[in-house]
Amino acid sequence: MACAQRYWVVLMGFMGLLLSIGYRAVFSLVIVHVNKAKHNLTDEDDSIFATKCTTTGTNRNLEVVWQPGVNFLFQTAYFISSTLTQFPGGILAVRFSAKRVCGLSVLLSGLLLTVMPTAILYHDGVVFAIRIVQGVIEGVTVPALNGVIAAWAPKSEKSRLITISYAGAYLSTAVAFVVSGACMCYVTWYAALILYGGLGTLWSIVWLCTVYDSPSLCPCLGEKEKELYEREGNHVKPGSKATSAKVPWKQIFTSLPVSAVFVGAFCRNWIFSMLIVMEPQYLKDVFHMSTANIGLFSSIPHILMTIVVIFGGFMFDHLIKAQIISTTVARKLAQCIGFGVEAGCILGLYFISDWKVAIILLSVGVAISGLAISGKLPGESFGLVPTICQCVDRDSTLGGIRGHH
Repeated sequence: MACAQRYWVVLMGFMGLLLSIGYRAVFSLVIVHVNKAKHNLTDEDDSIFATKCTTTGTNRNLEVVWQPGVNFLFQTAYFISSTLTQFPGGILAVRFSAKRVCGLSVLLSGLLLTVMPTAILYHDGVVFAIRIVQGVIEGVTVPALNGVIAAWAPKSEKSRLITISYAGAYLSTAVAFVVSGACMCYVTWYAALILYGGLGTLWSIVWLCTVYDSPSLCPCLGEKEKELYEREGNHVKPGSKATSAKVPWKQIFTSLPVSAVFVGAFCRNWIFSMLIVMEPQYLKDVFHMSTANIGLFSSIPHILMTIVVIFGGFMFDHLIKAQIISTTVARKLAQCIGFGVEAGCILGLYFISDWKVAIILLSVGVAISGLAISGKLPGESFGLVPTICQCVDRDSTLGGIRGHH
């Protein structure tokens, strides 16, 4: 429908984050599944959904003997390289087409994911190299996507459209753990890699063919939507050399609100990445769970977190609008509760020997951490740097941004 182009963009953004961030969880569970270096594990456990993986034969199951540190080197290579391209990703989104930067990054990383099974069979050095390249490529995905979503979200709908779009990121880990755990146990060890790589490739093609950088570039925009964007003054300009030249880099780097959001984002992403890497390994090493059960139980905390993110945002918005607490107090309270409870629960895992209690602690901690997202990513703060860059022609200074914090 011509009047629903912005909803299509939001839906595609949701699916893009669901798949691209899911790449990380799929790889984490795969290397935990195939690595039998510790404890001579047999993929059997005594949890409530106790099961034995049914994959048999050399073509359906794989056993490699990597030392535990090798698994973490693969992850370190990815996260370091992706960190290095986060900020350049925002610059690329401003200088060139944000939708192309985003689409190509998901496409290339998805193709690399499909060749990962061959790399694992060949040599761990090749796996290491692919993880570095994937990190470099995927580092630009979210900053570029931010630019597209910022351009398509009218002021009156910004909070809910952004929340819906980014729900894909919050759900991605849960969905990836469940799907990949089932695929590895009941299809073949590399099924999830092929599935996610193929879906990511398909998504990229649809994204590049049907999504535009801004409403002004969309030839099939309906009259109602045109009136909406004209009325609300959402005149975000597409990436270009002229747009890039006007970005106030000095003000961005010296802005206290930008620094505060950076610290919150760093803490949140650090913990989120740690959970993706360590959660499956923890359940495997400590409780000897099967891969299917690891996928299932690892997903529960992230599903609960998604619920808390959505309702927490509405709750704090209500408290602010009702003038019960100020915006500043709301953001600080959300950060302290979210990070504080999560830290306490994760530290408590050291003293736990019962898998049921461990799952409860993880679920409570990760779920409550959703409140911290309400503190660091309120409404117009999603993807702060790329959004600032794309909106600089509209606002010309950071004064308006400071006001939102």
